[in-house]
Amino acid sequence: MLTKTTKLISLIFLIAGTLSAQTGPFLLIGERVNRGLPAPIFTLYDEKNTQMAIAQNGEIRWFDSDLRKPPVRTAKITEVPKPELTDEQIKLADEAKRYHEATFGPLPENFCSGCEIVQFPGGKEFGLTDRDRSLFVYSTATGELLKKYQLTKAAAKFAPRSFIVSNDKKFVLTENTDLRKAYVHDLPTGKQVFEIDAAFMDSVSLSTDGTTVFSIKGNILSRYSVATGKKISADYTIRADSAGIIRVSPDGKLIAFNLYAKGANAGQGILELSSMRMTVVDPTLAHCAVSTFTPDSKYLAVHTPKHLHFVDVTTGKHAFSYSSGYPDIWDVVIDPSFSPDSTKVSFRPAGGIDVKAPYFVFCNLTQPRDRIVTKLK
Repeated sequence: MLTKTTKLISLIFLIAGTLSAQTGPFLLIGERVNRGLPAPIFTLYDEKNTQMAIAQNGEIRWFDSDLRKPPVRTAKITEVPKPELTDEQIKLADEAKRYHEATFGPLPENFCSGCEIVQFPGGKEFGLTDRDRSLFVYSTATGELLKKYQLTKAAAKFAPRSFIVSNDKKFVLTENTDLRKAYVHDLPTGKQVFEIDAAFMDSVSLSTDGTTVFSIKGNILSRYSVATGKKISADYTIRADSAGIIRVSPDGKLIAFNLYAKGANAGQGILELSSMRMTVVDPTLAHCAVSTFTPDSKYLAVHTPKHLHFVDVTTGKHAFSYSSGYPDIWDVVIDPSFSPDSTKVSFRPAGGIDVKAPYFVFCNLTQPRDRIVTKLK
């Protein structure tokens, strides 16, 4: 009798565990790794899917599989693009620095101040940009500066918003919130080839092959040819009050964007460009924002502070999630970096008060899904 009872209890737990794994969605813990100064400000991967980080002093660090250990190799970036600020903007920046130092203590020097990272398919190269005129491309193998690109642009107040490069590095889309314009430049020559109005609430992006500009104004999606400057198809009406923050899948077949409803965030939509069929993402994640696609274009990552959720692009259903793994309530997941084989993701939480925090968050996307922390609400 005891044996039958024990077997019955075991069976109940087995069924419960199976249902839990299937019904989800669950949060899986991330790893807070690489404590040490100077703090890492960018994370990335080389073509061998090796974890890298760029520190505040411009030092590049390469790690082996155990990220808790010191880097196995380091190098130093010698030159980075610097934003061209007006005297007024420099004055405001100095005031902000003095306020921070008076309130929170000394602000560490940042060799890459004003830069954003640009990652290219395959992991052989990465770029640093000021989001406006300059792009410097480096080798992920050595950290060597390989190429400098400089865009020819009319003088304007420095108000950049985005910097999107085509996979072949032939075209780049930039956006300026002060001029309310978006531009496409021929990257090798720096010459402008396309221009479009883009108000502050509008969203624009560039196809991975550099041939098409996507533009959302309100709830209307338009597509323009970079070569001709004309629309290449009829406008598409998105079923939402408005939409924005366009992301393009690496294979160029999908775009994703946030869907907005009056008084609330209505979630995200995934649009298949060949059929113009839209899939609305799992309403469980309605409070999230689109972040990026995985390199294999199989998943869309959406985020909230502390959490990174993955959506199956074929169904729009939640697949799995990761949390940053510690209780800092100000953490924000911005531009997570993926290994070329889509098995790893890392990010440097941004938006926190402690800008000297010497860590980044790493998640192994192949880890067993039994590391359950909590259930999504």
